[in-house]
Amino acid sequence: MVEVIAKPRFGKKEVSFVALRESSVEIVETKKPPTSEVLANPFVVTVLHISPVREIERRNGTISYLQEYLVGDESGTTRLSTWSPENFSDVDVGTTVSISGVSRKEDDGIVEYQALDTAVVTPHPTHVPVLTIDAGDVEEGQCPVVTGTVVSVSEVRTFINRRNTKSKVRNIKIQGEDGDELAVSLWKDEAEKLLLLGDAVEIINAVAKPSRFSGLELSVGHGSVIRVLSEEEEPAELSGRVVLRPIGLTLENADGVFVLIGDNLPEPGLFVTLSGTRSGIRFQVSEGYAEQTDSSYVLALLQD
Repeated sequence: MVEVIAKPRFGKKEVSFVALRESSVEIVETKKPPTSEVLANPFVVTVLHISPVREIERRNGTISYLQEYLVGDESGTTRLSTWSPENFSDVDVGTTVSISGVSRKEDDGIVEYQALDTAVVTPHPTHVPVLTIDAGDVEEGQCPVVTGTVVSVSEVRTFINRRNTKSKVRNIKIQGEDGDELAVSLWKDEAEKLLLLGDAVEIINAVAKPSRFSGLELSVGHGSVIRVLSEEEEPAELSGRVVLRPIGLTLENADGVFVLIGDNLPEPGLFVTLSGTRSGIRFQVSEGYAEQTDSSYVLALLQD
């Protein structure tokens, strides 16, 4: 083994040779090879999140179906995948299940599970609670359900990743009951979710790691999810003026500002009446809108 001593040449992708000397190095294994084993006992967990079934084309041209679940128990949360979604057709979020025929995989410290094609899924008679920790109490290496309140939301940023494809990220901060804040990075689809200041949220299956700046950080992307703990929904009808804000389309009236959610939304500037369901300041539009043409009604709204 030799060591080359050189110095870079300014403005060029080359170096100037200075000296050469014999050296030695110690090769240390930094990453253990992946391991996999079939569990001897049934895998008993509570289902926290169910992803849609994805269609995967294999190299031989055949089509397979993959579905992923986020599950947990008293020790924390993890991801469970299956290539036989039909085995889980009766499974709902919040239920505790016992699964026979599960493989445990570990790679670079990350543990995940895969239900084999022969897996048998049955309801478990006893509910298994999932480790849930307040945002102010999270410790490095933990992977529980993390709860907190949104206190900071940045704009979504797009960038080109190492695979030369476009991706998205958004940074938020959530606050625990004691006032301590926890940084959270949201990637891809998670970055597009509507998050408002004051939202109570829970984050599932994101490992707490040291931040590049200070404290800990959660990274929420593939294999993890952030979920708003919404207030109770109730049927409602709202009338007002549609205004485009940074958070999206809103409806404004004398009662406040409501964020509109749905597919068939009115254009900004219109005065409309909407039917749907209300949860806090979120309003899910369930029907088409009726445009207001009564001038006295519009004038009253403008005066408010």
